[in-house]
Amino acid sequence: MKIKMIDFFAMEINSLRLSIIYTTILSGCCYGILIFIINNAANIVFQDISVELYMIGIYAVICIVFYVSHNYALFNSIQLATDVIALVRLRILDKLRHAELLFIEKKGHADIHMRLTQDFNTIFHAVPVLFASVEDLITVIVIYMYIAIISFESFVVIISFLSISILYFYSKYFLIKKDMMQSGKTESEFFGMINDVIKGFKQIKLHFQKNEDLFKDIVSVSKESEKYKIQGLITYREHTMKIMIFHFTMYATLLFVMPIYFDLLRVSILKIFAALLFAQGPLDMVFRSFATIAMTNVAVKNLQDLEEELDQNSHAIIEQESHVKDFEKISLKSVLFQYKDSQGEISFQSGPIDLTIRKQDVIFIVGGNGSGKSTLLKLLTGLYPTLPPGQIFLDNQPITSDTMSAYRQLFSIIFTDYYLFKKLYGLESVDEKVVKQMLKTMLLHRKTQFFNNQFSNTDLSTGQRKRLACIEALLEDKPIYVFDEWTADQDPVFRKFLYETILQDLKKAGKTVIIVTHDDRYFHYADTVITMENGKIQE
Repeated sequence: MKIKMIDFFAMEINSLRLSIIYTTILSGCCYGILIFIINNAANIVFQDISVELYMIGIYAVICIVFYVSHNYALFNSIQLATDVIALVRLRILDKLRHAELLFIEKKGHADIHMRLTQDFNTIFHAVPVLFASVEDLITVIVIYMYIAIISFESFVVIISFLSISILYFYSKYFLIKKDMMQSGKTESEFFGMINDVIKGFKQIKLHFQKNEDLFKDIVSVSKESEKYKIQGLITYREHTMKIMIFHFTMYATLLFVMPIYFDLLRVSILKIFAALLFAQGPLDMVFRSFATIAMTNVAVKNLQDLEEELDQNSHAIIEQESHVKDFEKISLKSVLFQYKDSQGEISFQSGPIDLTIRKQDVIFIVGGNGSGKSTLLKLLTGLYPTLPPGQIFLDNQPITSDTMSAYRQLFSIIFTDYYLFKKLYGLESVDEKVVKQMLKTMLLHRKTQFFNNQFSNTDLSTGQRKRLACIEALLEDKPIYVFDEWTADQDPVFRKFLYETILQDLKKAGKTVIIVTHDDRYFHYADTVITMENGKIQE
């Protein structure tokens, strides 16, 4: 059975801290040596002889060394684990922020969230267990060596029974691991359904049957997850009990059979049993750690798989100097994108699309729901990759994977599901007076305040959130502005404000503006109106 957590930590540091390894071995040895001192002292007392002070001194020294080495190894292993986990979590988050949008959408928010929270917690809480099990294993080895000195025959019997126990448990380990992995998958699905309850709260409050059906599904997924958890733990406990039977059989063999065939003194038998009973607690802890190791192996594999997927779907960060600050023309030539279902079948195709956008153009995009408007925006902004032979050209130069990140910096876009950050990330030296004036213009000054480069409140209505998003976008001062059905949640006053004020100000500033809209009464403000239908531009 491979302990992946050891590999996990070993890969993150040049070498495991030798001081932790040495003190763990030392504490385990000290604990095992105690039985040697206890047995010798008991033998002296049994003979009505006073225990010498030096034995008491040795006993005290061993206890102190055990206490100091145990605490040192435990505290430092926890500190090391905390440092490594923080390092790996930040590294994965760093790769996540450079991943492609398509990967995030396919992977699912719930699954990623679970990996970065629950799996890391599983690893962290397993560290003390693994440390204790290693220490206990060393203790058991020392005690068994002591038994070998007393009676080699008894040692052979003990090792034989122990080997059978280990082989038996190892044969069942993969059943436990399989249940833990299945439980993790259903747990991820459960997290996703919690998200359904929170984000869809208004809908389920207004539809009793929808509320009930959703909860039935949640209960079903929860029960399935519980089933695999219970199944794994019951399997583990069942086999642990069988191992205890092996141990009881071993005790019976040593007590009733060994004296018949071997010349064992009564004192030797007492010492052997005292040592075995002393080792039983640590040995039980070693076997109990197997379930924790199984869960930790699953967690480590999940994180390694996630990081490997991110490596395949991430691009290196670009330097600020490499950002494209302006352009004259963007050309989309035969760009194509396909949505596929779980079976790999094409469920929707956008393209091939040919489109040219010039500096200071005002373009309106119209079309029904599902016509491909948002997909076109994602293709245009480089959030979705185009399939061959599609290509995006910037000033007649093809955009490649190396230049895509720089190309994206041209755009400031407000999607329908735009996320509002409280803090104005990426903006330096923002004039608070300008922002406060913009809040007044957008009639948001009574809803949120701006200070220390952040907004005091983003818990607003949909229309208000989009107006606040517009403020953030305008402050970014990008060459191209994209509004994805921004007016859909605005009243007539702010619809008019977008076309007659914001749009005109952006044109005067030399910006290019793309608006997805259904407001046909304002079409005369556009240089070009593009109609999307079934993923294609209609002539």
